[in-house]
Amino acid sequence: LQELFLFKNLSFQLQRGDRLGIIGPNGTGKTTFLRIIIGKEKADEGEVKIGRNIKLGYYDQHLAELNPENSIMEEMWSIYPKVKDEELRSFLGGFLFSGKDVFVPVKDLSGGEQARVLLGKLILAKVNFLILDEPTNHLDLKSRGILEEALGKYDGTILAVSHDRYFLDKIVGRILYFGRNDQVKLYWGNYSYFLQKRKGEIKSTKIVQQKKREKSDKRKKSIKKSRKNTFSLNNFADIEAEIALLEEERERVTKKLADVEVYRHPDKVNELTRKYGEISKKLELLYKKWEKEEKKLS
Repeated sequence: LQELFLFKNLSFQLQRGDRLGIIGPNGTGKTTFLRIIIGKEKADEGEVKIGRNIKLGYYDQHLAELNPENSIMEEMWSIYPKVKDEELRSFLGGFLFSGKDVFVPVKDLSGGEQARVLLGKLILAKVNFLILDEPTNHLDLKSRGILEEALGKYDGTILAVSHDRYFLDKIVGRILYFGRNDQVKLYWGNYSYFLQKRKGEIKSTKIVQQKKREKSDKRKKSIKKSRKNTFSLNNFADIEAEIALLEEERERVTKKLADVEVYRHPDKVNELTRKYGEISKKLELLYKKWEKEEKKLS
């Protein structure tokens, strides 16, 4: 039987302070790659070298690193037992936990609240290499804002798997793309840069393929395929344009919600929050459509 690899011939280095995003269709090995790095799975070949004095933290989309029976305070004490009660309460205030909230069990928190606890726990542990697996999944607006603000201030190394273009554009400086047929490629730029480059690569590939088909004896069949490819490329471009417009609109809503003055008007806050949710749902569907079109063109 032929051996099937999720990925192979992958070699790169991460330096202190680097911020790398990992993207690609589902089933191409992104999460497996993270689990190999943190030592929870073994690679069939090759090795992962972690530098000295590296303290690694793993932010799992399923929040498996949390003990559901612990209170928020107990979760923090589990990794920093010597911290004073007052200091810890002050720290948790930055993650929107105050008063009696800090004694609520993790199992009774919402998904967004649990995500804030895990992020706080990792920052309190002073990890200098943060690995994130779909960190924005299921986050509410407040939790997302806290995540982005905390990562913006974080001075360690970040390795993040995400389908969230908006998040990646704000946080990372390089993209590692996991494609089909064990294809992996590094792009030196954020997600928007990757989209531009990827679109150009796909177009160039299709031009070469079209020229080869034109030289074949099956010209009629070739023309049909060419038309199909052109149609897919147009779809790809249309979806990208729609994504860009919605992302700009979401950015405007986010800026309005960041204004302290707006919270004097609860109705306005509710309207902006509702609008943010609607835009996010539309974007999630468009990201999935983009991924399907990208598969057609690969």
